[in-house]
Amino acid sequence: MKRIFSLVLLFLFSLPSFSQYPTFKIDYKYLVDEAILQQNNKQVDESQLSFISAIIKSLAFQEEGKPLTQIWVNKHFVRAETSLFSNTYELNNKIDQLTFIVYPETKEYYKTDGLNDKLLDFGDSIKLASELPIKFVDGQEKKIAGYTCKLAKIIVNEDHTSTIHIWYTEDLPQVYWGEYAYLKNIPGAALEISTSGIGIQAYQIKPDGDVNLFKIPSDFSEIKALN
Repeated sequence: MKRIFSLVLLFLFSLPSFSQYPTFKIDYKYLVDEAILQQNNKQVDESQLSFISAIIKSLAFQEEGKPLTQIWVNKHFVRAETSLFSNTYELNNKIDQLTFIVYPETKEYYKTDGLNDKLLDFGDSIKLASELPIKFVDGQEKKIAGYTCKLAKIIVNEDHTSTIHIWYTEDLPQVYWGEYAYLKNIPGAALEISTSGIGIQAYQIKPDGDVNLFKIPSDFSEIKALN
C-alpha cells in the first residue's frame, strides 16, 4: 500500500500540471479619454483625429458585443485574435521565439522567426518600436480589470511630444502580438496601452483551461510567408 501511494505521488508531481502554467484570457476594448471626446475638431490634433476616425470605421465592421482583441496567454505562449480579422489568429511561442499566423478558413499557416515589430518613421531615420527606451515610473499604480498595474513610458521622440503609456501587471504572464511586439520589453501583461489619450484597455480577464489553444491542428498546411 505504501509503495502504491508513493507511485501515485510521483506520478502527480511529475506531470506538467496546468496550475504550474495557467492560461488567462484577456479581452481588450478601445480606450478614448473623455476629455478628448468633449473637445471640438479644432482642439483635437491631427493624430488624435486620425485615430478617432479609424476607431469609428473599425467599430462599423466589428461584431457587436465582441472584444476588439482577445488574448490568451501563459508562461510559454500568446494567442491573439482581433475582431476585425476573425478568420485569422497569431500564435507566439515565447520559448522558441517563433510566430505563426494561422488561417482556419483555409486550414493554412505560415511561420516566421521573431516578431513583426512596428516601424516608426522619424523622417531622417526609421526605428523599430522595440528599440525605443522605456522609462519605468515609480510610485504610480492603477487598477485595471481587478489587477494592480504599474506605469511604463516609451518616449517616441526626443522632445517628448509623443509618448506611449503602458500600464502593466506583473501578476500575469507577458503579452505581445502584432504591432504591439514592443511589449516584449515589458515585465508583465500590458493591460492598457495608449498615446495622447487614445489606445486599448483590458476590461475582462479570466482563466481558460482549453489545452488546444496553442496547438495548430495537424491537418493544417504550412505555406510560405507572405511578402
